[in-house]
Amino acid sequence: FPQPVGGAVQLHPRDGCAGLACLEDGSLVLFRFPSASFHESCVPQQASTSSTPASRAAALLKQERDKVGKIYYLVKPSSSLEETIEDGGEDNQKKDESTKSSYFVTCAAFDKNGKQIYAVTKCGTLLGFPLEVPVMKALRTSSNPNPLVYIPAPEPMFRIKIPGGATARQVVVSRNGQLVLVNSADSALRLYNAEECWALTKTTANPIEPFSALKSIVKPRFVFQDLVSKVPWTCCDFSGDGEYVVGGCNSSSAQYELYLWNTATGALMDRLTGPQLSLHSISWHPTRAFIAVGTADGLVDLWGPRMDWTAFAPDFQALPMNVEYIEREDEFDEVVDGEEKKETEEEKNLEDELVDVVSVERIPVFDSDSEDESEVFHFGTKIKGMMTLRGRAAAAAAAAGAPVSAANISGQSRRTLPLVGKEKV
Repeated sequence: FPQPVGGAVQLHPRDGCAGLACLEDGSLVLFRFPSASFHESCVPQQASTSSTPASRAAALLKQERDKVGKIYYLVKPSSSLEETIEDGGEDNQKKDESTKSSYFVTCAAFDKNGKQIYAVTKCGTLLGFPLEVPVMKALRTSSNPNPLVYIPAPEPMFRIKIPGGATARQVVVSRNGQLVLVNSADSALRLYNAEECWALTKTTANPIEPFSALKSIVKPRFVFQDLVSKVPWTCCDFSGDGEYVVGGCNSSSAQYELYLWNTATGALMDRLTGPQLSLHSISWHPTRAFIAVGTADGLVDLWGPRMDWTAFAPDFQALPMNVEYIEREDEFDEVVDGEEKKETEEEKNLEDELVDVVSVERIPVFDSDSEDESEVFHFGTKIKGMMTLRGRAAAAAAAAGAPVSAANISGQSRRTLPLVGKEKV
């Protein structure tokens, strides 16, 4: 990168070799490195035996050049620094000056499909960019030795002013793509509806002054914060189904705390207190109810659902703290006063009794003196009426006195075959 990374870095959800990064100068770049960068550079065996050292060095250099990735400025810095990448020229410098951006991006994130990008500026403005197909194609197939891809940067499709105008530290998109969570420096987590944000492009677009009416239109659905301590949130994340939000902070007592809210009601569901360590990052399992917390001691804490022991023992009572159990003097002694404890007849029978797991016991509800169990769900079939003749066929048969068969009444007979069940089912 032309500048050090100063904010979020995220891989593309569908392309493991592509991603976005926020740089120190406030720019937002898309990058892609070829899959060959994962492989070690080596000279082919045939070339190593039959070529000169210069040709082998050229082959290695070509392989290293093939590993060079491409970058694309989605949001350019306010003072263009692209001349640090390429050999300058007046034409390129003029092009850079004409494409300067007034945004200073601090964090960004892809949506669930990687077709849209959410970015938040230093002044507290939420931006939405469409990721065009030509951009990803140019990053993937460009043969230019220059790592920078020159394509006109798109304008943001919407611009929403976050209340308070605080700098955003993190923006997270739910895995279903319906919710957007912004972690601001004013100790608040703001939850937005993604559909409401992108609806601005259809209802309030103005070709003359496109962003005049797009500020403060979409308000956050909920604002999550600790009104008492006002501690800033270090990290946040969505649950796998987007039903809950977790926010982590470092309290004044040198312990980290986790807060869980419901995204549908905004209610605080739980508050978890960790050990006396600083919290760095949070990640919720995509399919299960587990939360991973990265702490300052280099370990990962895993939080899971509380065990409901009452489901196993109805008379179970949870104790707030451990209680010391006082053992009776001869409670577990096998020898009492020099005499060996004698087992009662019931205790012996319990130990000697074998549990039969092979035989199948009869179900009492199916026991009957009159019927066998195999016939309980058997339904008998009866013919309610015999075949009858109508019209000319009946008259001819009666006159001739001939027996009636199924062949000579085809198409002229009528039969009913209802099912009549037994009385007891």
